[in-house]
Amino acid sequence: MKFHVQFVRICLDINVLFIFLFYTNQNVPKIMKKLLLLLTIALFASSYSKASHFVGGDMCFEQIGPNTFVITQRIFREYCNGNAQAPTSVTPTIYDNVTNAQQSTITLPRVSIDTVIFGDACFTPTGLCVEIHTYRDTITLPNNPNGYYATDNSCCRNSAITNMAPNSATWQATIPDPALPGGNSNPKWGNYPADAYFCINQVKTIDLSCTDPDGDSLRYTLINPYNGGNTRPLPLLGYNAGYSQTNILGPGSLMIIDPATGIITARPGSAGIFVFSIRCDEYRNGVKIGESYIDLQYEALNCSIDQPPSFPPFPSITTLNFDANGCFDVVATDPNPADTFYIEINSNAYPFGAVATLPPANAGGPPTTYTFNYMDTNTGSPANLTAPVTQINANTFLGVGQVGARFCWSPDSCEVLAIDSFKLEILAYSKGCDFLIDTLSRDVAIEITTPTYDPFTPNVFSPNGDGKNDVYKMPEWQHDRCFDVMHVEIYNRWGLKVFETDDPLFRWNGTDKDGADLNAGTYYVLMQGFYGGKETTNQFPVTLFR
Repeated sequence: MKFHVQFVRICLDINVLFIFLFYTNQNVPKIMKKLLLLLTIALFASSYSKASHFVGGDMCFEQIGPNTFVITQRIFREYCNGNAQAPTSVTPTIYDNVTNAQQSTITLPRVSIDTVIFGDACFTPTGLCVEIHTYRDTITLPNNPNGYYATDNSCCRNSAITNMAPNSATWQATIPDPALPGGNSNPKWGNYPADAYFCINQVKTIDLSCTDPDGDSLRYTLINPYNGGNTRPLPLLGYNAGYSQTNILGPGSLMIIDPATGIITARPGSAGIFVFSIRCDEYRNGVKIGESYIDLQYEALNCSIDQPPSFPPFPSITTLNFDANGCFDVVATDPNPADTFYIEINSNAYPFGAVATLPPANAGGPPTTYTFNYMDTNTGSPANLTAPVTQINANTFLGVGQVGARFCWSPDSCEVLAIDSFKLEILAYSKGCDFLIDTLSRDVAIEITTPTYDPFTPNVFSPNGDGKNDVYKMPEWQHDRCFDVMHVEIYNRWGLKVFETDDPLFRWNGTDKDGADLNAGTYYVLMQGFYGGKETTNQFPVTLFR
């Protein structure tokens, strides 16, 4: 039992003795009895609150030579919710790992005190305050085939723990025989994390994995925390009603550990203060040779965290006309208005002349402020977003809290019509207060439309040089340059061919193959192929006037 616990008990025993003497001595004034009783109650309450401050810790053996070890004990102390001081030294006890026989008690002086700074730029919790008190010294242990374990415990954990009753805080580690070939050091736990708290209903990953200097295989298990006291081996604590080793954080929660990596996935369903413990077993050649243990307290808080960006309800399908200029805007917003915010537009249309750009800057305002227009698919009405935006490369745009961009394309390559689909992949991401990237993606399909025609063939022309209807031709505005293929032959009424071409945009001026003017009259046209995107196979008369 530790000194400060013994001191409290001695003080209580003395108070009880004085109370007995005062209450059995009728000559003692009543006022003195009342004062002593109040003093005793105050001392008891003060002693209890001062002892209620440990929030975990660990212990580690490091073998530095034959039978020589550096033993380190870390105590995690909550210093803002109690005024008790951590001891300047600790006295763990060494036991035989099989017989539990006490071997020795050692004293480790404190070598450092470090303060944990909780939170980050996104969220700084209040009421959390932990000091790491580190104790260390070198010890010698004789060879022992049974191996050893060291343990230390002290009253008390915090009285406000949710998943179990307050109890003694405990530190423990196990090592094999010091004569083990190659020696052995315990796996070492990582640094106390700055995010050692939960956010209610938020999934959290906790990486408290160990490093082993000997390269031994490690296996991790969530275990019941150890209880303090004089029983050896140490008993495990039980949980309060509604909690268990498979339900550490209570109803509607999650807490599991990857046995290979030691990474914990947790999600508390409600506020509270939760104690959990991890055991790291080390194996060499398939045989367990030691274990390390870490004990922690996490509080589940209502956290204000960085929120991911979102897209307003603009259409997911847009239409552009072939052989015509077309543009449309895309926008994104971030619920954290101070976040540096990006929108990136990727498209398989870029090789065919499409570009990501900005609209003309707003007149009368800052030179980098733009208005982006889109159709709100929820209301069916036009909507807009006005924001300062900077284009930082060909397809990436920068804003603060909100950003937009314009996509423009004049699809005029016939190759475009042979491709099944075009789309935009829009990435919106912020580098918020946590300096991580929250990314949101959305696809916009682009449909290319071509004009539809109902081709007609003229049946009269007058090549008289008056500039009106001087040539015979198909209507040029109906021409589909990507698909039109046509063979044309023209005959006179005696069946002689006077004109022939494979050009869908042919022009016949009423002459024969030698360029001589033909007489007015009726001629016969034979067409085979496609024009205006439609099959045109026909035979019909045409009248030539002079």
